[in-house]
Amino acid sequence: MEDLIKALNSDDEVERIYAAQDIAESKNPELTEFLLKRLSAEESQAVKDAIIFALGNLSCFENYPMIFRLFRSPDAYLRNAAIGIFASEGKKAVEFLSSHLNHSDREVRKLILDALFATGDPDAARAIRQSLHDSSLNVRITAAEYLGRMADEESADELLAILQKETEPMLITAVLESLSVTENQEIIRKLFSFFAPECDFSRTDTLYMPQLIYLWAKTGDSELLFKMIDALKPFEIYEEDIVHALEQAEERFTGICKEAHISELIKKIMEHTENKEIYALCKKLETRKQETL
Repeated sequence: MEDLIKALNSDDEVERIYAAQDIAESKNPELTEFLLKRLSAEESQAVKDAIIFALGNLSCFENYPMIFRLFRSPDAYLRNAAIGIFASEGKKAVEFLSSHLNHSDREVRKLILDALFATGDPDAARAIRQSLHDSSLNVRITAAEYLGRMADEESADELLAILQKETEPMLITAVLESLSVTENQEIIRKLFSFFAPECDFSRTDTLYMPQLIYLWAKTGDSELLFKMIDALKPFEIYEEDIVHALEQAEERFTGICKEAHISELIKKIMEHTENKEIYALCKKLETRKQETL
């Protein structure tokens, strides 16, 4: 072990690389401390990469505080390295990271979320949910985004509550994106009731219409679609969103495109669009309609 430590701190770059590789093969967790110390002082990128690889192959549990300190490093490489090391620890790192979500530095809190998500552990979602109430807008946005990518339906009620009280567009957009993974009709209906009480879309911020149109595709409610379209002046601005939503709705609710009003809508878009891809997709929907008749 002493020979490996000595080689890791050699003046010879190649020797340091080989030492890091040998330590990785040793699987000896006692050597992680020496790798981390060398990492902070190392200038060679090749050696840094070898050290990170080694740390990813060793148990670092006893040295989590040392890894965590890398989150405060001015070097982005080292901050990202810390995320990668925690990620390789998986479930073991979740409890430690979760216990630091109250850190005073919002950038560190954001990096904790990055690391929690990177672990890929389902329990990380429970911790990430806590950050939906963080004092930092960026941390709240990050939490919402990660919960969506984890398809965490248990966070739906908290996300819906955010839509009721928040006014920050970036956060609302992130929440909508997160909720867009759900197939739960009750959640989708609640969401629409927030943006358009009594299905009145006339006062709905057009910024969110593309995402609402996307979510409509999961309802298959043609009456709802036309209430949305009636509020869009001119609706052609959203033709791409509408046509893609119709395609998804047809996949879920076979035959929806043969409904008279939707069929007319498709024809109207075909008559006015200058977008060849949209026209081709409309033709495809027309073909599907004929197949279901």
